[in-house]
Amino acid sequence: MNLKKPLKIAYIVRKYSTSGGTEKHIYIISKKLAEFGNKIFIICSKKETEPPNSNINIFNLPCNFPSKIVKTFLFYFLTKKINLKNYDIVQGAGKVVKHDIYRAGGGFHKLYLKYQKKREKYGFYDKMVINIEEKIFNVKNTKLIISVSNFIKNEIVKEFNYPEDKIIVLHNCVDIDFFKPSDKANKNKMLTCIFVANDYKLKGLKNIIEALKFIDNVKLKIIGNDNEKPFIKFAKENKVLDKIEFLGEKKGKDLLKLYNEADILIHPTYYDPFSNVCLEALSCGLPVITTKINGASEIIENFIDGIVINSPENINSLIDAINFFKNKNNLFNAKINARKKAEKYSIDNYVERLLDLYYNFISSSKA
Repeated sequence: MNLKKPLKIAYIVRKYSTSGGTEKHIYIISKKLAEFGNKIFIICSKKETEPPNSNINIFNLPCNFPSKIVKTFLFYFLTKKINLKNYDIVQGAGKVVKHDIYRAGGGFHKLYLKYQKKREKYGFYDKMVINIEEKIFNVKNTKLIISVSNFIKNEIVKEFNYPEDKIIVLHNCVDIDFFKPSDKANKNKMLTCIFVANDYKLKGLKNIIEALKFIDNVKLKIIGNDNEKPFIKFAKENKVLDKIEFLGEKKGKDLLKLYNEADILIHPTYYDPFSNVCLEALSCGLPVITTKINGASEIIENFIDGIVINSPENINSLIDAINFFKNKNNLFNAKINARKKAEKYSIDNYVERLLDLYYNFISSSKA
């Protein structure tokens, strides 16, 4: 990659970590940008891993208090003191309002609560976060927004009346060198499905279990750290317990191995700005079944590299989608297409687009 010039880039994120959607994204992107000679500054309140490159500098803010409310407000307050002139680009994530560019990786809190349906009334923390986000999604404070999907872009425009032309959609990326198909042939006699999530209810596990009642010769492997007891009970009631297997949380090579042992990923989520597990699965050559409420559905072509159903509660559509991939020819072709699709969303491709965005922003806004 030919850089116009190395940049001084600051990322504001609560944790510097290799886990978590936004945190992992910042870790991966900053590593690649640093390899290209850019100077990276991570402004965070918690460092969970060491920087992989000497071009990455960590600045810890004193925000680690037991109270979520105190931590969130203090981080918001302290990051307001950042001097934007010290950097070429300052990109924020989470509950921060002092930046040039904001990446809306998780959508916004009101939208999350709408789909999560965990509580009817807003608590103090909810109100505080909503108030902060009203400042974030204001063109006076945020000159440009990176959205992970058109789904989230449209919701931001609708909720905050933010100018549509100041939102750039950059779908997430995946490490295609790590998440790749196995050289070993998959000799599964039955269709092996994988489900990867830490919120089983939100990601639609109950609906998959219900669909399994009507499908023969299928196995579902469940990966995550949520409470499995109510889902085991539901599987027993539906007489499909023999078709499912709970494997707990898996990361790194252990997760890669499970992707490579599976045929398809099923992710009938009720809400996802853009699910990274869908990209990971595609990169391993797994077709993906998901819902249109997942931003990742925007990159999936029906019956080519996956299937998008309208609603997680449409059990018949879910059954039809799973049965489609029980056909060996359909599955074989979709596996090849899945890997090809993921290669378009490599880290290198993402960083190249991101740097173009940064240079254009600097020339138009910081000249």
